[in-house]
Amino acid sequence: RFMGSPSADIERQLSMTSAEAVDYNPQHFMFIGGRKVRALEAEFAKRFGAPYAIAVNSATSGLMTALGACRLGPGDEVITTCLSFNATAVSILAFSSIPVFVDVHPETLCLDPEEIRRKITPKTKAILVVHLLGRSADMDAINKIAAEHKLQVIEDCSQSPGTAYKGTQVGSVAPIGVFSLQDTKNIVAGEGGVIVTRDAALARRCRLIRNHGESIPGADATPEELCNIVGFNFRMTELTAAVALAQIKKLSRNNQQRNVNARYLAQRLAKLPHLRIAEGFAADVVYGAGDGPYSVTAADLDDDGDLDLAVANFGHYPSYL
Repeated sequence: RFMGSPSADIERQLSMTSAEAVDYNPQHFMFIGGRKVRALEAEFAKRFGAPYAIAVNSATSGLMTALGACRLGPGDEVITTCLSFNATAVSILAFSSIPVFVDVHPETLCLDPEEIRRKITPKTKAILVVHLLGRSADMDAINKIAAEHKLQVIEDCSQSPGTAYKGTQVGSVAPIGVFSLQDTKNIVAGEGGVIVTRDAALARRCRLIRNHGESIPGADATPEELCNIVGFNFRMTELTAAVALAQIKKLSRNNQQRNVNARYLAQRLAKLPHLRIAEGFAADVVYGAGDGPYSVTAADLDDDGDLDLAVANFGHYPSYL
């Protein structure tokens, strides 16, 4: 037993929805976080349309946890974008898996579904989608490809909290999604991340991974339950959760202001030579951190211009992954 807690109670904590967990008051050890952590998880679950939310200490930890919950292993290939922060690739490499980079669609700057099709091999296990700069990828096409090839889909929503894809919040379009609370993101808590999922089995494995893989199997446990999952200390502190709870309430208002600012800049940048603002720029949400809330692509460079640098050298992504 763990801290005197019955195995049935631990299993209940690992399996309950975030709405149930927020007011749960066990007789023994609280296995799934303090009151503020559980309150934040319940708020995220409600806000982003998923029954389960799992708070972690960074979005990088969240990506690793989500990939681990999808049973990623050595030699597995994960298709992902070439245009992202390095944590996208590092979270895959952490499992001795192989990131397979594909190009982005010029209008969304997110994964191009046709490029995904060309890179699928027998070793492909998952697709890690990054919704970049408040824009959403073509999730209908990506989910269709995943279903055809029996692949997992993970959404990295670090830059897109509040973005809707055909009426559904990103993060809940695929089985599992990850959000960031880092201090340049739309929900600011200094550091932190939150995973959301509709899948009870994925939620259980995420809760195990963030807490060293610890569970308390009972006498009737299956062989799978007796084999510990590899886990880490990815737990969120109560202080971080308290700050994030206050910040998430400002999300809609702040996103609206970011959009106003971004449209102002887009209208004026469009007048400059050699720059083209992507069509459909007025998305539901624009990422508005200090790196710049707009996406710019090269259109008509001089003969001595560097196309790759012109496309990629913005924000804190100095080059393609």
